[in-house]
Amino acid sequence: MSQEYFPVNPIEKRVLANRYFKAEESVLDEKFHGFCITSRFYKEKKRYPNTLADKSRYLVVQHGDDLGKLLLIPTVVSIVGLVISLMMLLMWPFVDDPFEYEIPLAVLCLNLFWLNVYPFLDKFSLRRYMYFDRKMQRVSIRKTVADKDVEQRDELNNPCFNWQDVGGYWESMPNGRGATVYVPVIKHNDETKYPWFRIRGDVAESVACASVAVSFYERIVRFMEKDKPLPDIPEFEKYRHLCPVTVEFDKKNNRPANYWAEMGTKQQKQIESECLHENVVFRWASGQPNEEITRPWERWPIDESLKDKMDYKRKLKIIALQLCLGLPYAK
Repeated sequence: MSQEYFPVNPIEKRVLANRYFKAEESVLDEKFHGFCITSRFYKEKKRYPNTLADKSRYLVVQHGDDLGKLLLIPTVVSIVGLVISLMMLLMWPFVDDPFEYEIPLAVLCLNLFWLNVYPFLDKFSLRRYMYFDRKMQRVSIRKTVADKDVEQRDELNNPCFNWQDVGGYWESMPNGRGATVYVPVIKHNDETKYPWFRIRGDVAESVACASVAVSFYERIVRFMEKDKPLPDIPEFEKYRHLCPVTVEFDKKNNRPANYWAEMGTKQQKQIESECLHENVVFRWASGQPNEEITRPWERWPIDESLKDKMDYKRKLKIIALQLCLGLPYAK
């Protein structure tokens, strides 16, 4: 790829590509649990302290190397077991031996057990994360650090630094299959003195190019611009009324109430794909920023045919994924 498509490193604290859209998953699944009877008791949203629930002030970034990803191992085992079971079923008419049901039955039992244990383990698994305080212009990390290495702690007793002392970077590394992976890294500007203040962003699309990794950091930079309204993207929909600057802007902008909440997940994912493409082809060398989309309802009118519906097809999909892969919900 031409060098003009690669952003500078360290990443500048300015929003250039300006396409950091992420679709919000439908909440309809929470109303239909299928075989996952524990999901109603353990919600993923309660993973962080209640103080950090206000996204008009706090933006939480989870560490990409978190051990919580080990929770995906049973799902991988289920996929392998499902493939083996399907192969056995296809070969059964061509052999004289009776069908060996032990493996399919074991996979089914594992999935029923796992999808009910997963919400509990996911909630209480230890996680390292950073959170960005828009109001106080601070960055904190949830990590055990000796007092002698910490100069300042926040109200949650976590180490923190001023926003101006923290920077974003993108790093390239081999993925083991001959390709290069680009990942965002957020750390203290003085890494020699504070090597422990570091986190790697979890960006699934970062294998594509460095631009996507930078977009991860641009979302944070834009969020920390407290003199501007919150970015008009789905994740901040429920919290816009808590920010006075955003309330005033939305009033002048005649923003429709609950715009993103009324949009279907499928349409949001289409918009996410569109923004991702615009991000990838952005020419960083020009230094000319993309215009911020402040009236998304005009660019993307809500498509009624793509709205989320908890019909029988969706219920069957949830049940199928639960029985075959051990996944609590259909994403």
